[in-house]
Amino acid sequence: MSPLEYAQYLLLVAMSWTTPSGDLYDAACLGTNFIFTGYHDALCPERRSWRDIKESTRYTFYYPRQSQGELPGKYPLVILFHGVSSAHTVTMEKRRRFFLSRGYAVMVVDSYSQERVLAGLPQNVRNKMPSCETKYTEEEKHWVMHLFQERVTQGYALTPSVRAVDVYVALDAAYREPKVDSSNMSLVGYSHGASTILEALTLAYFRKTPPGAKDTPINLLDGVRSVVLYYPSCRPGIYFHWLRKWPAIPTLMILGKRDSLCRMENCQNINTVINKKAGYSVIQEEIYDAPHNFDMEEFPDDYYPKVEALAKERTMKFLESCN
Repeated sequence: MSPLEYAQYLLLVAMSWTTPSGDLYDAACLGTNFIFTGYHDALCPERRSWRDIKESTRYTFYYPRQSQGELPGKYPLVILFHGVSSAHTVTMEKRRRFFLSRGYAVMVVDSYSQERVLAGLPQNVRNKMPSCETKYTEEEKHWVMHLFQERVTQGYALTPSVRAVDVYVALDAAYREPKVDSSNMSLVGYSHGASTILEALTLAYFRKTPPGAKDTPINLLDGVRSVVLYYPSCRPGIYFHWLRKWPAIPTLMILGKRDSLCRMENCQNINTVINKKAGYSVIQEEIYDAPHNFDMEEFPDDYYPKVEALAKERTMKFLESCN
């Protein structure tokens, strides 16, 4: 965390003391009206109804192939949350196939709806966008998505706290899916997706509605058996860091010693506090000598295939131990 980012965080904490709710995001919404205005749209999104949120959230269920003569039954479910790179990458496809090969149904949540992508662009760019009737070229689509992804990384669009509603939508849909064993579901997130799960479960613990939502169901965690988080960000400025509470759901954090984007020390410090309060290791850690994105072929300089294999097997052992 840079000195500027830390100064921003301290300012938000100070401003939270002056807001009626004392909430971090309410303070951020107030504060970015005056300073750090570039963050305002991300930290103070328009509140939408649960119905509207459900209708605009995209997800897909996948199921293992059944052997000939095998009777249909309900599957344990793994719900995958992608990082900034989106749900449509070679690595996300590999992750999906891996869990399917181990007998799990897989739900992939795509957080990058067209509505969110366009809303996450700078106003001056949105003003120059072609009309809805105009078809974008592939080059234009690539440029728009790249710009949006940069803004998500920088905190100017779709923060993990706002994206937390996707976790609730996914769980709500999973409970209704006839092929899913809704008493045996696991949440698995990567980078920004892992931070999204951190925020969603922290907010659920406190029965708080995520920023950008008018209302959400609050009793959706009963069927969640386990959580696996690959290299999340636990830095100041998110609810997980601020509130330091966690539901009694077994959780595994997979962290990298060489991660310069999401420093593992931030997570370790909070995990120590949470585990001490719980009286046991509700959040376990697995640390590898690897950088951020160590399991993503799209980043060849950071890709560590041996560590990727170890992390996948560690994930499976953890999921199986929670069944």
